[in-house]
Amino acid sequence: NAPAPYSWHCLGMAGDLVFKDERGAWTWNVPNEKWKELGTVGELFGLEWGGSWKMRDYPHFQMIPIDPDTEGKFNIYPAVFFIAKNGIEAFWNLL
Repeated sequence: NAPAPYSWHCLGMAGDLVFKDERGAWTWNVPNEKWKELGTVGELFGLEWGGSWKMRDYPHFQMIPIDPDTEGKFNIYPAVFFIAKNGIEAFWNLL
């Protein structure tokens, strides 16, 4: 629920995935077990899954670069300021 530009989505580091129903229409209305299966696959690929958070966000997956100065947690605010000063390509080159 972060406002732009303070969102991993805005930085190209996150996305939401949903399912298709039997008619081919996009749907979020699937059993929790299906979300858990999808979350497991995303985590196997090294993504952080929103379904594992306290406030669950089942469709959400994100990549998080590790910042050793913050004990493994990456603060998005310096990233946003870095991008404003240096551009998105410079940010991606850091990863």
